[in-house]
Amino acid sequence: ERKCLELYEQLQQRMGVVIVGPSGSGKTTICRILKQTLQKSGHPVQQYTINPKAMPRTQLLGQIDLDTRQWTDGVLSYTAQQVYAEPLGTESWILCDGDVDPEWIESLNSVLDDNRLLTLPSGWRIQFGPGVNFLFETHDLQHASPATISRMGIILLSDEDIDIECLVSSWVNKQPEEKRVTLQAYIESYFLKGVAWVKERGELAVKVSLTGIILNGLSHMADVQSKAHMCVALIKGLGSNLTADSRNAFSAQVLEWTGEFVADVSQMSLCYYNEDRDSVDIHVNESGHMADVQSKAHMCVALIKGLGSNLTADSRNTFSAQVLEWTGEFVADVSQMSLCYYNKDRDSVDIHVNESASELDHGGLILTAQVKASIDVIMPWIQASVPFIMQGPHGSGK
Repeated sequence: ERKCLELYEQLQQRMGVVIVGPSGSGKTTICRILKQTLQKSGHPVQQYTINPKAMPRTQLLGQIDLDTRQWTDGVLSYTAQQVYAEPLGTESWILCDGDVDPEWIESLNSVLDDNRLLTLPSGWRIQFGPGVNFLFETHDLQHASPATISRMGIILLSDEDIDIECLVSSWVNKQPEEKRVTLQAYIESYFLKGVAWVKERGELAVKVSLTGIILNGLSHMADVQSKAHMCVALIKGLGSNLTADSRNAFSAQVLEWTGEFVADVSQMSLCYYNEDRDSVDIHVNESGHMADVQSKAHMCVALIKGLGSNLTADSRNTFSAQVLEWTGEFVADVSQMSLCYYNKDRDSVDIHVNESASELDHGGLILTAQVKASIDVIMPWIQASVPFIMQGPHGSGK
C-alpha cells in the first residue's frame, strides 16, 4: 500500500518514474494495483507495455531509409502517436519493462524533462499532456547516466519489502481446499524455517531473488501428505538452489527437523520419497538395458542395444555377429541387428519391421541414480508447465 501511494505521488510530479527491484519484488504488482484503483475511482488508464531490450534501436525508435528518405515508425514512436491520439481525460502509461540501457534511454531525455516534448529521429516532435507518463521496470540502474536518473522519480523495492508469509499464504489459497489445512501445518512447522535457513546461511549456486527461492520451494509442496514427503520436498525445492556443500548442510538440518534418517547425508541429492514405505530413500544406479535380463536371448539383445549403440553401423554389425556367436542365437540378416528386440513370448531375438522399429528405440537413456534424482526435481515443473533453468557444464546431460 505504501509503495502504491509513492508511485501515485511520483506520477503526479514526474513525467518518468522508474521502479527498481529484483525479480519477484512486486514491481508489476504495484502498477497493476494502482491502475485498477484509478479505474475504479473513475480515472481510466491506458497502458502500453514495451520491452526495449527485445529489439534493436532502429526498430524501437524508428529509422530513415538513406536511399528514399522515407521514415519508418518504430515501436516507441508508433506507441507515442497512439498515446497522443487518446481522448482527453485518459491516463496513458508507456511501460518499458527491462534493462535501462543508454543506447535507447538517452533518446527519451527530452520527453522526461518538464516540457514533456518527445523528439523523434525523423525530426517530428510530439507534445504530451499531463496525463501521460513513462514507467520503467528494471532490476538496477547501473547503466543509466546521471542525466537520465536526475529526470526521473525512483521507487525502490527490495527483498526486505517482501512479506514471506503473505506470499506463502497466497500460494496455499490456490491449492485444493482439502489439502490446505495439511499444507499450512507443514509450512508453518518446516517450510518457513527452511526459507530462513537458506536466506541466512545458504550459498546459492545461481543468484536468485528471494521470491524465486520461495516459489521454487513451493513447487514441490503441492502433494505433500507426510513428514517424510515434506523432508524430500524441502530438499528438492529449496535445496536445488544451493551449491553441493551447502545443500548437504541444509539436508542434514532438514533431517534433524523432521526426525527422518538417511545413512549417508552426502547422498541426499539422490533422495526420493518412497510412497510405499512412507520414508526417505536414496536412488541407486541401474544397469540400463541389463536391468531386466532373464535369459540368453534377452542378454544378446541387451548387449547389442547397450554396448552396440555407441558403435558405427559397420562396427555394430560386426559386434552383433560376435554376440550372436557367443550366445548361440540366430538371426537371418545380421545387418538388421540395429532393429532387433527381445520377443518375450518366444524367448528369442526378433527383428522389428517397418514403423515398429522406431517404437522401441529409447535413445539409450540409462536411469542412473543422478538421472532419476534430476527427473524427480524437474517433473513437478514440467507437469505444472513452469519454466526452469538447468545449470551445468557442457556434456553433463542437461
